[in-house]
Amino acid sequence: MNILRRELRAGLRLLLIWGLIIGGYNAMMMGIYRGFDFSPERVAELIALYPEAMARAFGVDRLNLAEPVGFYAMGVYLMVVLFGGIFAALLGSGILAKEEEERTVEFLLAKPVSRVSMLWQKAVALVISLAALNAGVTACTFAAFAVFVPGGYPVDVLLRLAVAPFFAHLAFASIGFLSALFFTKRRTVYAVGTGVTMGTYFVGLMSLMSEKLAPLRWIAPTRYVEAVEIVADGSLHPSHLAVLTAVSVLAFGVTFALYRRRDITV
Repeated sequence: MNILRRELRAGLRLLLIWGLIIGGYNAMMMGIYRGFDFSPERVAELIALYPEAMARAFGVDRLNLAEPVGFYAMGVYLMVVLFGGIFAALLGSGILAKEEEERTVEFLLAKPVSRVSMLWQKAVALVISLAALNAGVTACTFAAFAVFVPGGYPVDVLLRLAVAPFFAHLAFASIGFLSALFFTKRRTVYAVGTGVTMGTYFVGLMSLMSEKLAPLRWIAPTRYVEAVEIVADGSLHPSHLAVLTAVSVLAFGVTFALYRRRDITV
């Protein structure tokens, strides 16, 4: 039984829906950019609308909204990371929890396939789906820039903004994968996955707005792939990507270790 093929086929519809939503949002926002007035006076007015703490949190004080990549980084990129993170958490938690909820895990394990093999195939399907989502969104983003941005823009910076979300998505997916060990109902693990994604994001956002909460900044996976740092510094921080990768590996590893000795609910 090829579990990998089955999981990829089962998740295709959800992948297409979320890919179209995020990719369509990117195209719509870049269309808005083309028709917007980005004169220095207008940009100054927009920046003045932000309280100082929010301007610092969203990077308004460091990004140039008049430039297409600056506009994308502030107005579009966050939604790619956040919506993609919700998709990743839902997919990661549901891909394992559904087997016990639907009572199909007993059928799977009765076949000549070990628990480790089943988990490996599900994990690989998860990574492939996330890579496909990010590749599709990247294609939509570059197509939108080609249509709506008549002038030049730094392709290398935009490419970094396209690559970075994958690492945050993988971290959210692995955490969701791990959470399925403790909850067997998909509705519950979906709530947990979405809660972790949104909760850590808001904790990270508040940590940028308040110096007292600054140490909590690093709890949020989204903080490791901040657009303002990628654009302002002109590079991805290898240490940040290493942390997200380590979190993903650890979460997957703990899931494998615990699932091998876990009593299956049938």
